[in-house]
Amino acid sequence: MRKVGVWIDKKKAKVIRLTNGKISRKTINSGADRKPRVKGEKSKKTARTLIGFDFESNQRRKYQEDLKRFFKDVANYVSGDDEIYICGPSDARHLLEKETRNIAGLYSRIKKVETAGYLTDNQIVARVKKFFDPVRVKKKRKLPKRH
Repeated sequence: MRKVGVWIDKKKAKVIRLTNGKISRKTINSGADRKPRVKGEKSKKTARTLIGFDFESNQRRKYQEDLKRFFKDVANYVSGDDEIYICGPSDARHLLEKETRNIAGLYSRIKKVETAGYLTDNQIVARVKKFFDPVRVKKKRKLPKRH
């Protein structure tokens, strides 16, 4: 049984796959840039003609298209897994959940979607392990109190 945990924000997704006790990690970058710098650009409009050209609306549209492609790529990457756990700091986790509805049978395999802050790779692995097998994760032992 293949289980996968996805930590996602709008810049990257970290996919942790658990297969028969083995862990594999993959980072998928979105490539979406909200405000790309154009060399020599000083204002919101470019002097393509005397009237100008609205650059911001094109940036916004391209950013939204890049994000949609990114969520589709992540959804396709985890489509072969049996159980899916999604977490992340922003609304990106809900956008990924929405994208899974476009792939037949994928939405029903999502076990949980929850909030998580910015985590290190090891913290993400621990969180995914804890979610899928809470019994096997070692708990910290409490030391006896000294008098």
